[in-house]
Amino acid sequence: MTSTHSAANARNGLPDLEPFEPETPNYENLFNFLESARRWWRPVILITFAMMLIAALFTKFVAIHWYRATAVLRPVSQHESPAINSLVGGVGQIASMLGATGGESDMKAEEFIATLQSYDFAVPVIRQNDLQDHLDNSRGYLARLIQPHLTTWELYKLMIGRLDTQYSANTGNLTLAYEDNDSRTAVRILDLFITALREKVQHRELETARAAATSLLEEADHSADALLRGQIYLMAADQIKQEKLAQINADFAFFVIQSPIAPDRPTRPSVVITVILTGVLTFVLLCLGIAAMERYRLIRVQYRASQTDALALIPEGAPPIRSSSVRE
Repeated sequence: MTSTHSAANARNGLPDLEPFEPETPNYENLFNFLESARRWWRPVILITFAMMLIAALFTKFVAIHWYRATAVLRPVSQHESPAINSLVGGVGQIASMLGATGGESDMKAEEFIATLQSYDFAVPVIRQNDLQDHLDNSRGYLARLIQPHLTTWELYKLMIGRLDTQYSANTGNLTLAYEDNDSRTAVRILDLFITALREKVQHRELETARAAATSLLEEADHSADALLRGQIYLMAADQIKQEKLAQINADFAFFVIQSPIAPDRPTRPSVVITVILTGVLTFVLLCLGIAAMERYRLIRVQYRASQTDALALIPEGAPPIRSSSVRE
């Protein structure tokens, strides 16, 4: 089937020319891009170093610096506490020999992590210590501009997002970390978390032991069997001792191996990593841009060359070329 351009050339006495199809350069790898950017190496180097300098200055003096405070806790199971072992006799030693201690420590660690990340735990910590304004002001300028005021739920999500909890089953240690734009504030907030966790666990243990002791004493009063009543009294006495131990023992649920501490230098952002990433991205983007410019320039040169060849093939005295869209 004859194309429109072929028919127009035949009517005007011109040779049949194939339509122009520019050759597309094939950049197979990074070396082809570098070859295209060879003539532009000086502007590329200057722009790359300028962007790296801007990134270094921005990271050092403008960006928010985050400090990471860490603390290490050791959950204490019932069989690991010497005071409790003295109350329950040799049961704790037998359970430790059978490996029950590790499983109970794991469950306690999971309970502590769930408690720390719960809404009912974090929100009272924020309100009782007046952390609303600090959390709001510690956000970036753009975030404060987009959302000037935070709701209670957003404050909770913001604080929990900065809290990190990791439990190691091999060592039995629970590592807590909290990030803030001030190192002393990060240490203070993490210490508030640990104190509130200890109070909550102790309060829960007190309520459980008190309720159990009350229930056992009521059952003993209604029991007619003297032997059974004596055993119930012994069980109630253990619960009362458990309650008293939870009141006086600060390390009842866990003890602190490493108190909250934060380094003097910010954890992130890193000036070195930011400068390297900025330099690499700037260099790659400039190479891609130069390669696109070279491709566009080559297409234009090939198109002009094809137009020049087409005009050179027109014989002298030939009638002017009329558009194929005009009907004869």
